[in-house]
Amino acid sequence: MKDAVRTILILIIFSAAAAAGEPNAPSAVTLTVSVVNATAGGTSVAGDRVVVGIYEHMNPRETLEAAADEQGNAVFPDIPVGPRTVALPRARHGDMMFGGSPVLLSGGGPNVSASVRVHDVSTDRSPLVVGTHHIFVKIHGARVRVTEDMNLKNPTDWAISSDLYDEQGRPVVVAVDLPAGYHGLRTSGYLEADEVVATDDGFYDTMAMPPGEYQLTFAYDLDINGPAVPIRRPVHHPTANLIVLAELPGGLRITGLGEPQTDTVGQDNRPITFYRRSGLKDGDAIEFAVEGFRVGTSYKSQWVALGLVFAVLTAASVVKFARPQPG
Repeated sequence: MKDAVRTILILIIFSAAAAAGEPNAPSAVTLTVSVVNATAGGTSVAGDRVVVGIYEHMNPRETLEAAADEQGNAVFPDIPVGPRTVALPRARHGDMMFGGSPVLLSGGGPNVSASVRVHDVSTDRSPLVVGTHHIFVKIHGARVRVTEDMNLKNPTDWAISSDLYDEQGRPVVVAVDLPAGYHGLRTSGYLEADEVVATDDGFYDTMAMPPGEYQLTFAYDLDINGPAVPIRRPVHHPTANLIVLAELPGGLRITGLGEPQTDTVGQDNRPITFYRRSGLKDGDAIEFAVEGFRVGTSYKSQWVALGLVFAVLTAASVVKFARPQPG
């Protein structure tokens, strides 16, 4: 599940809240989980497998399973409850598992309700688009360190998978080609390590993407083996804005992207230099280089708060593209 951290936090909150439950609460409850297909005109959820994890004091206690009926309801009767019992419902629709929000079983009445929103699955990846894609370049010792943050959007009411499969039968949903010679891939945000497959050319994510917007954050290193380190990044989805930001020691420069733009970040209005490309299409590519290296020299960029920089540049993009253009 993509929202595992959020789920854990909610479980903690519910477990703490359960301590203040009613003193005469029932010792067992009936949980009804409603499965709702949020895809317009979607297929029936009757027969969908519903799985409920029962947690006690934040620890998994048992797992219950039932099938949804014609109305989309799965009923779990006589669930024993203690002072801090929480249920986490999930439902499998098609070949994808969807998660619902945790519900507190302790401290209430004998009947508890929960719901799980599911979606039909499409293998058409063409609706996926990118809002803003940041590429942040800095120097760390004898390596160029690149961090990318991509705002990927599924604007449909379908969960998007793929009809392209790898040798293990896993769908190749979101594929990213990285510069030649990259190494040390790290992923975070929407990308979960167990669902990401690294290749010689980059990586791909194997989990179907539900409707909504997701932040794909990943980083990698490029070795400095000469006076310049070339970076080529193909565009795989239509991209509204791509911003390249470089924090470089003296003597180093970015080439291949034309004239830079400037802005400021932080309370001290620290100047930053960046490059912008807009309206990129699937099949386009961004190519540039970091130049000016002296082989054998160790470099180190000044640390910049990436979140602050990304937020400033994203806000600038929104302002720029929301403003009416002169006729």
